[in-house]
Amino acid sequence: MSLSGPQSKACWVSWLACALMPTLATAADYPPPGLMRPNSSPATQFADSPDLSNEPAVAEAAPSFEGQIAPQQQWLDAPADPCQPACPCAPAPLVEGPPPDASPLRRFIWNHAPEGVVPYWGPRTPDYRKDFGFGRPLPPGNGWRSQPFSISGFAGATNGGPLIRNHVDELPSAYAGANFGWDYDHFWGIEKRLGFGALNLTNGLHQRLPQTGLSVTGEYRVMFYPLGDTRWRPFLTTGIGWSDFYFYDDFHHRHINTLLSFPFGVGLKYHWSDHWALRIDLMDELTLSSAQTSTFNYVALTAGLEFRYGKRLLNMPWHRK
Repeated sequence: MSLSGPQSKACWVSWLACALMPTLATAADYPPPGLMRPNSSPATQFADSPDLSNEPAVAEAAPSFEGQIAPQQQWLDAPADPCQPACPCAPAPLVEGPPPDASPLRRFIWNHAPEGVVPYWGPRTPDYRKDFGFGRPLPPGNGWRSQPFSISGFAGATNGGPLIRNHVDELPSAYAGANFGWDYDHFWGIEKRLGFGALNLTNGLHQRLPQTGLSVTGEYRVMFYPLGDTRWRPFLTTGIGWSDFYFYDDFHHRHINTLLSFPFGVGLKYHWSDHWALRIDLMDELTLSSAQTSTFNYVALTAGLEFRYGKRLLNMPWHRK
């Protein structure tokens, strides 16, 4: 039998009501948290909850910031000096001094000598002031003082003034030798130079003399490196030395003269690797006269290769860091 019209709509509504009745009953018996069931009291609603009415009240402590905030009078203070010991980029220098049993002379040198100038007895330049930031500074521990000693060979040319005025003049000649150095500070070092040069000579009329002479020079020099511990390392140098000249004059008289000299000059070194460096030197020796020779300048332009060593000797007392 088919239904139509109002009777059909009434049947569909009755069927839906029967289907949804169990679901609505279950939701009423188990309401969501926080909602009470119909016709239930608050006591029965939270029967399963723990009874906290008899627990003692606990006061929650307020957080303390004591010692974590600077005093108010310091809020406008200037920031800390970046070169203080707390700054990792510029550690405080190690305060050193002469040993307790040092002589008064050594204490005087330590207290009054400029930093880095005097080896062993004087104060050293600290590592954080080893350069000025240009010239390609080398990293700490890999600079020139990581291998403080050096041996270098060089070769070049020399020229100078008259050995005997109006009788014997010099011409450009070959020159070679070796240097032995010690960089005891980032800005200072010492060097011993031993050189051998040919002497091409002319007479007073600028005619070539038949025999070539020989010069032997020895110098003790102070080296100053104005840029400090950098890959490109210019230097100034001066010192004292001697020169032996062996030659024949225009009358074929043999001369062997040992003369006092004062060398000074400039140069440039390049740190190639831990053990090797390149260098170029321009030196002038002011050579003083003797009973037979004149005072003259003896100029040398040389280039050389430098071998560096001595890392294991850094802790020796005479190479104190």
